[in-house]
Amino acid sequence: MIELYEKYRELIERLYISENDNFCQPHFHRHIELLYSLESGLLVTVNGVSRLMNKGDVAMIDSFDTHSYPNPQKLKSISIVIPIALCPEYKEKTKNLMLSSNFITDSDTCSEILCLIRLIQKHTYNVDGPLYLTTHYSRKDETFINGCIAALMGIILRTIPLVKRTKNQDENLTKDILIYFDEHYSEDLSLDLLAGHFGYSKYYFSKICQKILNTSITKYLNKLRILKVLEDRNCKTLTELAEKHGFNNMRTFQRAFKEVVGITASDYKANKFIL
Repeated sequence: MIELYEKYRELIERLYISENDNFCQPHFHRHIELLYSLESGLLVTVNGVSRLMNKGDVAMIDSFDTHSYPNPQKLKSISIVIPIALCPEYKEKTKNLMLSSNFITDSDTCSEILCLIRLIQKHTYNVDGPLYLTTHYSRKDETFINGCIAALMGIILRTIPLVKRTKNQDENLTKDILIYFDEHYSEDLSLDLLAGHFGYSKYYFSKICQKILNTSITKYLNKLRILKVLEDRNCKTLTELAEKHGFNNMRTFQRAFKEVVGITASDYKANKFIL
């Protein structure tokens, strides 16, 4: 079965909560997803492991985990997609590691997760856009929502042991490339270096990436670097942030920032009080 990279999800840096008869075909994305089953019988598959969920079970889908839940019976569940920008501590603690399991069945733990999800739902509202739904909240609730998300990630880390990330020899090349970019984005990634790492000629590798990313490697990496800058909560100057996240000069950083965000980094800093 073909697994798809959900490209549009990369463009959304907002929380997403859907309580519905949720379903999806095999795909993966960079953000984290929690699925809480409100009814028994939902078949969920994560990284090739399938489980028939009971009411109250939770599936934890980490960055780049291939997952699906077709749901022909239209069973109810809560899907919450969390941009990794909202859980930096979790990502730091799981660097080069992976969850040993993707399913939680302990009733007390699942009840704690549901309680936090309900609190988030109470203080958020959904906006149904032309392409996708996003979840919004007021500025005064931002710290509260971030606290709930941190607590959710804390429950995951407390409940599921971490193990060293292993390479699956049959892993989809698309996922391999995206994970490599995500882990090495701050380095000087030349086309020669990348092609050599993956064992292709640079011309063929460039064509592969163009098909996967729908843009050039340089533009994708610069966008990824800008997203990492936006996720960086440490108080640094723009120059320090640019250098830390892989930009060799400020002109390239400023151009990439405006292209990705739509405004200059200085204007963003003035309006969003971060950076």
